[in-house]
Amino acid sequence: LAAGIISGTKVLPVQREAFIRLSNAMTKGATAFGTEKGVVYLQHCPMANNNQGADWLSSENEIRNPYFGDQMLKCGSVKQKIAVRADVQ
Repeated sequence: LAAGIISGTKVLPVQREAFIRLSNAMTKGATAFGTEKGVVYLQHCPMANNNQGADWLSSENEIRNPYFGDQMLKCGSVKQKIAVRADVQ
């Protein structure tokens, strides 16, 4: 549902809100089960979501903030490194 909202509108605040929901679901899955290929980084921007903060997953350690784009591309921090699941190594 969230992915459909993101691709179905050009209204940036609506896309950001849907991305938060999508990212939260993906983050829960990755932290609970790990990844199948490669390391994933759980990253956090304290200013996203009306200063409540929001997370996202990245394949890169370097911050590329999806919430503010070029305005604050490097705003955020790495909260956790999520490794490949033991059963697929």
